[in-house]
Amino acid sequence: MNEQPLFFGPERNLYGVLSLPDEAVHRKDLPAVLLPSVSLHPHHVGAFRGWVTLARRLAALGYVSLRYDVGGTGESEAGTRAGTAIDCQLSENSAAMDLVERRTGVRRFVLIGLCASADAAHSITLREPRIVGTVMIDAYGYRTRGQVLRHYIPRLLRPYHWSKFLQRKLGPTEVLAERDVPPRSVAQQQLQIMMDRGVQMLFLYTGGASYYFNHHSQFREMFPELKYRGRIEVEFDPLASHLFEFSADRERMFANVIGWINARDWR
Repeated sequence: MNEQPLFFGPERNLYGVLSLPDEAVHRKDLPAVLLPSVSLHPHHVGAFRGWVTLARRLAALGYVSLRYDVGGTGESEAGTRAGTAIDCQLSENSAAMDLVERRTGVRRFVLIGLCASADAAHSITLREPRIVGTVMIDAYGYRTRGQVLRHYIPRLLRPYHWSKFLQRKLGPTEVLAERDVPPRSVAQQQLQIMMDRGVQMLFLYTGGASYYFNHHSQFREMFPELKYRGRIEVEFDPLASHLFEFSADRERMFANVIGWINARDWR
């Protein structure tokens, strides 16, 4: 495996590490994998070096990958950022794909995102025809009746949760970070457009997202009218934390992501 640190983009302000597999295992028919930095851990190594490990394991299987810092994070300068946040992310992602294509000749891509980067991956994939696969880890979610029942009924029997509830109601108002996600009906339409284009998708949720997603079946509850056609898979790992702090959590994530990528027919 060969790792190349690079600056790229029209202003040469973006920084990333290109991981190239050895010639003996490199398969040029495979898509390249893009690993943008995560807002909660804005550096191309990924939370707890997760992106480094993932890129190296993918290289051992013949996949090219680029892990990079989005503008204004890690080693990347902000540069000239015109338009909306998603316009900027789309431009940076396009620059990342252009770099990989120039260096390797690969023209198809799998985009992997975590949390807000997963939300961005949805919007980018919708607009970018070169993306043939997307892995969205703790992406957007919409509460359903089943999710609410699974979340609150066990808590009704525990005094600790009543105490925390009263503290929240009587104490200062807690402001939660907002995520820029489309309404459920719009997300459903957009997912169908991507699937009709042939995009393969993996949604992986962790226990860190259980306040809005807490069961494997919830995805179909959220989007009951989707025609899946085998192009969406959903995994729920209730034991894993949002950033995969523990090595066992990361190993399950690697197994899920790499297993899914390797099982696709990318021809």
